[in-house]
Amino acid sequence: MSRPTSISILLYALAPLAAGCSSTSGDAGPPPTVQLVSGGPARIEVRISGSDGLRALQGTLIYDAAAVAIAEVTAGGDAARIDRVFSTPPDKAAGRLVVGLTDTRRVKLPASGSLLWLRLSAPPQADTALRLAEIVGVREGGRPVELADAALELSKR
Repeated sequence: MSRPTSISILLYALAPLAAGCSSTSGDAGPPPTVQLVSGGPARIEVRISGSDGLRALQGTLIYDAAAVAIAEVTAGGDAARIDRVFSTPPDKAAGRLVVGLTDTRRVKLPASGSLLWLRLSAPPQADTALRLAEIVGVREGGRPVELADAALELSKR
């Protein structure tokens, strides 16, 4: 018996919001690219690059909880107007945290730029890697789009 994935949870939750949106552009092009970028000694930025904004985005951050601790998830500089940034409580034993954002007013996410900031409790305690996996976006009309994983190597400071 399979359990629902974080992807299915997002799609079920956001389908009613996105379904009411009419599509005014041909947004069936290639999926956007997501990157993890170091924003300083204790901040990670989730960036997106694409041609058309999504209605929602969610992914699972996978990390070594012995090396880093996630203190806060907030909207990135280019997504400050977005009204719903969410994250699950960190699973410290597994080093997993589901993060995402959407807008209940049906405002699209930025097509390119900084979507999320992940603030670490402290700089990494050891060289480590972070990976944003199981990334899914929601296009106009509630159509899901899977995006490639993003990774980042962090060095102990």
